[in-house]
Amino acid sequence: DAGAIRVRTRNLFIDGQDNLYILDTGNNRILKFDRNWNLLMSAGPDTDLGLDAPQGLYVDEDGHLFIADTENGRIVHASPEGAFIEAFVEPQDSRWSRDYPFRPVKVYLDPIGQIVMINMEDYHGFAILDAFNKFKGYIAPTRLPYSFVDRIREFFMTPEQKERFGLRLPPIHSNMVIDAKGSIHTTTIRTTAQQYKQFSNIGVNLYPYQGAFGESAGDYTLVRYGKDVVDPQFVDLALDREGIVYLLDNTSGRIYQHDQDGMLLSVFGGTGRYAGRFIDAVSIDADSRGNLYVLDANSGSVHMFQPTAFIRKVKEALRLYYNGEYEASVGPWREILDIDSGYVVAHLGMGKAYMKQREWRSAMDEYRAAGDRTGYSLAFTELRKDLFRRYFGLVILAAGLALFGLVRLLIALRKKQAALSI
Repeated sequence: DAGAIRVRTRNLFIDGQDNLYILDTGNNRILKFDRNWNLLMSAGPDTDLGLDAPQGLYVDEDGHLFIADTENGRIVHASPEGAFIEAFVEPQDSRWSRDYPFRPVKVYLDPIGQIVMINMEDYHGFAILDAFNKFKGYIAPTRLPYSFVDRIREFFMTPEQKERFGLRLPPIHSNMVIDAKGSIHTTTIRTTAQQYKQFSNIGVNLYPYQGAFGESAGDYTLVRYGKDVVDPQFVDLALDREGIVYLLDNTSGRIYQHDQDGMLLSVFGGTGRYAGRFIDAVSIDADSRGNLYVLDANSGSVHMFQPTAFIRKVKEALRLYYNGEYEASVGPWREILDIDSGYVVAHLGMGKAYMKQREWRSAMDEYRAAGDRTGYSLAFTELRKDLFRRYFGLVILAAGLALFGLVRLLIALRKKQAALSI
């Protein structure tokens, strides 16, 4: 519990050695702990950093700190001990939009050392700076959706309604993680679909599932502070070493766990003032052991979650599957179904594994158990193709023999008819 040192936090980060960094926004300092919660470093107002309400933090492989110093309008590069090294400020480039002042809220480094940042309320997407503070451009901009239905609605709106309609805010990226391949994994708020995306280095969303994430009041009523919650607001995400994605919803306090294809594995967390529940969940990260750390800005506390034996078995099955060991992945899925025969994810996992092994009938059985009509249809289509390829020669031979027999029969009947007429 970091609340014992009175932090008002906005961000946490875990480095490659499982050291935990907490960005104490309210006190303009950075705290570093080891995995046993021993305080290793505190860099704040008594140092030369001079931070003012920082909101984002990244730590590279060498322990160097990159801080989104929001109110000072800069990105600070500091040493592992917390000493100031350099600052990145608003680039003097005509491509930089002057409509949005340089106020970084999140920062990360890509595999080639470029700075990728999210600017406050900026819908242009991620801004990229090189090591010399040169602006390289924007990627993955967000857009305010405007459909044909909106156009019809606008036609019937009163002037006051049109004014309110015009004040809508576009979606913005709320947080990001960059993996070893350079893909930018990001959460987006103020939208009801594709709140999580995985962008390539040219800004194309590569994540297989591009629908809606989380739950809204349309699914069932979520209550917080005595009022209904309408839409989720995903403020942060984490990736573990197996590639599992964890999405943190500030609205409901829930954590959604998805695999690499977008399949929902589990949901946990929630709102409350006790262990495992949050009032204002703002940041999440995972260590090398698969433990999750969630930061509650309201209480200034960090909650740690350890994977259960059940989830470890799920991750084992997924690891085998994504490593191409499809037959081996069936075993863990069966063990999972022995524990919970209704766990849809296991049936889907077995269905995918059987599809890779070309066992179409078994895949159909698993997809039926999971209620996945699309998967069942694909397995049935492949079974039909397989049966056609397997028995095509016999069908052609049988058809040829039948045709040959019919021709011989017709010839024999004609000869008999000719003999009778004589």
